[in-house]
Amino acid sequence: FTEIAEAESEFLKESAFSAVNFSNEKAEINLPVHRAVMSRAIILCLKYLGLSRDWEKSHVDGVLSLQHNENGSKITLPKGITAIKEYDKIVFYREKVKSESEHPFKVGKTLIDGVTVSVTQVSKPINYKDGFYVDGDKIPKDTVIRYKRDGDKFTKFGGGTKSLNDHLTDKKIPLRVRDELLVLASGNDVLAIFGVAVSNKLKIDENTSIIYKLN
Repeated sequence: FTEIAEAESEFLKESAFSAVNFSNEKAEINLPVHRAVMSRAIILCLKYLGLSRDWEKSHVDGVLSLQHNENGSKITLPKGITAIKEYDKIVFYREKVKSESEHPFKVGKTLIDGVTVSVTQVSKPINYKDGFYVDGDKIPKDTVIRYKRDGDKFTKFGGGTKSLNDHLTDKKIPLRVRDELLVLASGNDVLAIFGVAVSNKLKIDENTSIIYKLN
């Protein structure tokens, strides 16, 4: 009986590892997962993020309940860990403390909370597949680099302005990722979302003389 129990335990352990993806400072569980395996997978994620001893059954139960909640539902766990439902997976991560300051737009590199934003001037022709490009002549003088905010609006290519949050929802950008996005903005008018999209207002055309690449 002991041998059988050990074999079953080893099988559940291997199944839990197979259900989890570890990367950088986050862990993901791909759904659906059987409850017996899911509990073990949750504990693996907590331990990966440094919660090796202080977790309780209530923490595991809280994460288990996320499986049946709507997308974007999340719970706060000890040691600053958050678990969030993202479509067909549950992601464990630590929320970053973001700077509320604004950085004036400039050519060169700007360091924001450990992330380097690079703006370089380039010449035609350009390869749109290797980055995001904007018309430098169309950038307002009050443009800054900052995190996205409530009330921000975005005009997509081809026209049509909507709230930035609605645009990111349309593109299925997870809530966790949205909160960490840096944008190029003039007031509440978002002109570019770094790594995601460029507004139609900065679109390059036949009259463009200055081109900037955003990274």
